[in-house]
Amino acid sequence: MASRPQHPRPSQPPFPANAWEHVLASLEEGIVVIDRDQRIAFLNPTAATLIGQSLAQIGQQPYSQVFAANAWIVDIIERTRNSSYSSTAGEGMITGRLQRLKPVRAICSPIFNDEVRFLGLSLVLHDLSYQKELAEDAQRADHLAQLGVVVAGLAHEIKNPLAGIRGAAQLLHSRLSSAPANQTADEYTTAMIREIDRLGALLEQLMQLTAPLRLDRRPINVHKVLSDVLLLERETVSPGVEIRTHFDPSLPDVLGDEASLAQVFRNLIKNSLQALNGCSHGSLSLSTRMATDFHLVRGEPEQRGRFLSIDFADNGPGIAAEHLSQLFTPFFTTKSQGTGLGLPVSQRIIAQHGGIIRVESEFGQGAHFQVYLPISPHTGERG
Repeated sequence: MASRPQHPRPSQPPFPANAWEHVLASLEEGIVVIDRDQRIAFLNPTAATLIGQSLAQIGQQPYSQVFAANAWIVDIIERTRNSSYSSTAGEGMITGRLQRLKPVRAICSPIFNDEVRFLGLSLVLHDLSYQKELAEDAQRADHLAQLGVVVAGLAHEIKNPLAGIRGAAQLLHSRLSSAPANQTADEYTTAMIREIDRLGALLEQLMQLTAPLRLDRRPINVHKVLSDVLLLERETVSPGVEIRTHFDPSLPDVLGDEASLAQVFRNLIKNSLQALNGCSHGSLSLSTRMATDFHLVRGEPEQRGRFLSIDFADNGPGIAAEHLSQLFTPFFTTKSQGTGLGLPVSQRIIAQHGGIIRVESEFGQGAHFQVYLPISPHTGERG
């Protein structure tokens, strides 16, 4: 039998020598190239986002002018220029777009050609926002663990007597109801039962905050969960308030517990609607997208990879700057009837899912909450 002729496999085209800009543009770190005249010669998209300016906007400005609001970065560049071959590194806050501060690690290194001729400097900017948030999450988890020891003991000591008090109040209420009319006593017993139930609900929230979570994690379509929550919450919307949705139907499933995620979404939507109460032209916008601005690798294999973002943005009164850092602290609330446990419980649930909650707000400018969740493994976008 004659053998088939062997056809040579087509060789792969060589990697283009002039493709370095595309390589740098694909990196998650910010890359800045400074030429020998101390001017910015190149910015990748990540660096432009961190700095808050594009290369076209910078023009021919020297680096000292571009980083004028970030003196510590100018100092790192100067020390590298004066040290010949040595790289210089440091950490600090960078002032970017809209004067917002972000923690970054900066590494500046000299660039030489094959003849060891000095060509300029490279500045690598690594966004530390997510690492800082993880560290804050870990600190909150430690505080919650300490609180859990106290709560577990108190819950045991309080729940049983509280159940007895409620039973006695119900019995008293039923006897008064069958006795000759006594409206005042009936009102008192009704109020007693209502307040006992409120204390019971508070205890349940405390237990949610500290007890081990038992999550039934499976692939979930977040749009279905959001739609189910909105179906009920739309009934509570005040006149003059509008809810808008911008869902990307091509997004993959997330790996999560449906009931727990519904609890988080319900809490965030309720908070926004309460903030919009009384607004004549209030709006709450819910949107979903792939989180191209969120890159995080955690220890568990199922929590690695890409993330999906669910955004809750309202045009309400916003959050005062001094309150932002306390939003996820147990028992902190700005509401007259709030318990201060909704957001801490929500943050704990999202952390257990391998995600994170972020918030951006300025007083008088509304609030923007972002929930990042890892997508389910082995699932692709929907067509």
